[in-house]
Amino acid sequence: MAWEELTINDLKGALNATELDAYSTEFADEAVPERALEILEQVVQQVRGDITSHSLNTMSVDDALIPEAYHAHALAIVRYKLLATLPYVEITKAREKEYDQANKFFESVAVGKRRPEAAADARDNTAADERPSSGAQVVTSRPRITGRDNMAGL
Repeated sequence: MAWEELTINDLKGALNATELDAYSTEFADEAVPERALEILEQVVQQVRGDITSHSLNTMSVDDALIPEAYHAHALAIVRYKLLATLPYVEITKAREKEYDQANKFFESVAVGKRRPEAAADARDNTAADERPSSGAQVVTSRPRITGRDNMAGL
């Protein structure tokens, strides 16, 4: 799977007939609705932020890309946020459940329970001060000299 951009067409494809009709009515004057673009961009940045929250994940250099496998969850969040802004649209329980599940999915990404595949143009997500300088060994604890099996240190 590749990293790809979320588009307005992806959003329209994620809406059912009633939601698409409300969307088309609200944004009839605009070829590309600004509000929908803003929500798309915010959610993409939220997803990328969740991915970078775990230091072992890598990111695409392009700020508009997210893993294709994450699109459905991201679109559930976009759809919910967009529908919340449309007048006279009632958000169904199913849409609320999808939104909650998508947020839980990205929470698991943020803590490292789920890892995205590396992008073709992946860059390291580790901060410079977290990486050891070349040739240095990072020691997190001293080796044990004594213990039940090894009494040579006494």
